[in-house]
This record gives sequence, structure tokens and C-alpha cells, in this order.
Amino acid sequence: MKVYVAIAMAVLLIFSIYEIYMEEEAIRNLKMEINDAKITHITFEYVELKIYVKFINDEKRDINEMRGNFKIFILNSYVGDAHLKDINIKSGSSYNATIPLRIYYEGLTEGIINAIKEGKISLTIKGKITGRIFFGLIEYSQNIEAVWQ
Repeated sequence: MKVYVAIAMAVLLIFSIYEIYMEEEAIRNLKMEINDAKITHITFEYVELKIYVKFINDEKRDINEMRGNFKIFILNSYVGDAHLKDINIKSGSSYNATIPLRIYYEGLTEGIINAIKEGKISLTIKGKITGRIFFGLIEYSQNIEAVWQ
């Protein structure tokens, strides 16, 4: 009887380790693409953008309760933060997100302001995504980055 219990425990342990590894892989290999960035509003004080981002999960495990905290850069200059929360991405699928961003001109260089007005911007999003793995019991984080020109 003790042998059967030991074998069952070993199988359960191996399954658990495998499941954790596969779910980590889904988060680790998640791809982020910036599809577009559009100016939605311009005033004398600020400009509002919408950044269209696509998260791609090519792995065989779902990503559950994903959150993201990102820093946004234009022409390699920091312009703001963005946050996403509670996103679920099925295995082999993608999720489209729209990130609103308000950038105040104060503190920006003239080059960045002109680039935004002309629509010729290089946009970079850098940050960290966090998802729940192993039946939602463990949190796993991964750095992620995307560039759009």
C-alpha cells in the first residue's frame, strides 16, 4: 500500500512540475506587437494617443489573469505609463488591447513634439507582464518589450 501511495505522489509531483513549466512557458514566450498609434486629440497643453497593441500566445497553455505595467517611450524619451489588468489569452490565440495615453508638452523636447504632430514617431513599450499559473495559485512575471515606427 505504501508503494502505491509513493508512486501516486511521485506522479502527482511530476505532473505539477510539468504543468507549472508549461504555463511559465506561455507567459515567457508571449509576444507583444504594436500595430498602430493614432492621435485622437490635440490641445495647447497635451496630445492624446491611442496605442493599439496585440498580445500573441503561440503556446499550448492559456494565460490567465494577466496584468501589465509598462513604460512608454517616444524617440527613446519617457512619456508615460500604461497599465492593463485581468486579461485572459487562450492558447494559440491573441488579444488586442487599446492603450490610451495623454502626453503633456511640458518637459518634452521640441523634437518629440514635432515628431508627434507630424505623426513620425518611434514608439517603444517596455514593461512587465504577470500571470497566474498552476490553477491560479502562483504568480509568474516576465519582462516584455515592443517597438513601432
